[in-house]
Amino acid sequence: MIDTDTDNVTAAIAVGDFPDAVAVTAAGTLAYVANQDSDTVSVIDTDTTNGTATIAVGDYPRGVAFN
Repeated sequence: MIDTDTDNVTAAIAVGDFPDAVAVTAAGTLAYVANQDSDTVSVIDTDTTNGTATIAVGDYPRGVAFN
């Protein structure tokens, strides 16, 4: 996790293997991380920096986007 006011790393968050992309919700409350070698997407609560879910997806996810 990075504090955008200071550009300092504030927390290291465990996710799946080979995290390749991240997207943050418009509200800034959740971050979704595509884990390429785990074939999963990790969901992170940005307030607590805790993982809230791991979603199994297809082979080698390389991006995350919202509509």
